[in-house]
Amino acid sequence: MPDPGREEHKSMKKLSALASVAFIIAAPAILAAPAKKKPADLWVCPMQGAVIKSHADAGKGPVVNGRVIHFCCAGCQPEFNKLTAKEKGIKVAAAVKKEASSKKKQ
Repeated sequence: MPDPGREEHKSMKKLSALASVAFIIAAPAILAAPAKKKPADLWVCPMQGAVIKSHADAGKGPVVNGRVIHFCCAGCQPEFNKLTAKEKGIKVAAAVKKEASSKKKQ
């Protein structure tokens, strides 16, 4: 007559080995740091609504609502910095909308 304790021990060993293999296979995906999404550049000045043609400073500038903000002239950024967070969000949303509509026309 087979020993039930011995059969249970074999089953547990198999289960343990299977769990170890599954962890080894899945570990890199589990432990990997999530990739940071790079914020997109906004090429419409949130203060004046002007389209910025020079993209020399791509990726540089303040980030608002997940967008890197660019300005049409040296006077716009100090004025933008004086705005509240809510006002900045409204200005950026309007600039994003204008940028999207100008891309549709192209």
